[in-house]
Amino acid sequence: MHGKIVVASYLAAVAFAVGNVQDIQTSFEQCKAVPSSYSTITSISRVQCVKKCFEESRNNRCNIAEYNKATRSCKLSWGRQEDLLTVADDAAGVYLFPEGM
Repeated sequence: MHGKIVVASYLAAVAFAVGNVQDIQTSFEQCKAVPSSYSTITSISRVQCVKKCFEESRNNRCNIAEYNKATRSCKLSWGRQEDLLTVADDAAGVYLFPEGM
């Protein structure tokens, strides 16, 4: 799967502290990584990673969440899609959120 970009739609239900649920539409690009991040979270699920980035986006802090399935780590970034790095790790990928979500 090296060298091939896989884009898939991913729909996550995010429950807020007040009990509201909102659907988030994001796309996933496999074998991609962020060049820099402002936060790294370990031992986290993919859904929790997406939820955390969504919550941070309300403060204009996150628009890309990098997730590694093998290490269960999440990196939050306010990077740009065109700055993403291509990596050889099939377990790595990024979730891209629409601007102004």
